[in-house]
Amino acid sequence: MRTTTAPPARRPMVRLRTSQWDRIKRAHGYTTDEACAQKLQVARTTITRIKSGDVEPSQKFIAALLWHFQGARFEDLFEVVVSSNAAEPTR
Repeated sequence: MRTTTAPPARRPMVRLRTSQWDRIKRAHGYTTDEACAQKLQVARTTITRIKSGDVEPSQKFIAALLWHFQGARFEDLFEVVVSSNAAEPTR
């Protein structure tokens, strides 16, 4: 009997647009991710992991970012991409 392996499931995920993040961060007077992390009340490592794609931004992070960076829109800072489970970031 022959068995086959199903291809990895694919699912949509939210990813930070890092170039837009840097542009908007500077436009609001922040020169470092650490300064932004303090303003957003998150750890600097959280921003680092989100920027690298290791983790998806949480709803709380997205809301804080849009609240503090007035004028920024979701589609300016984030994109929705399709990921396979094999490359899926942790939560």
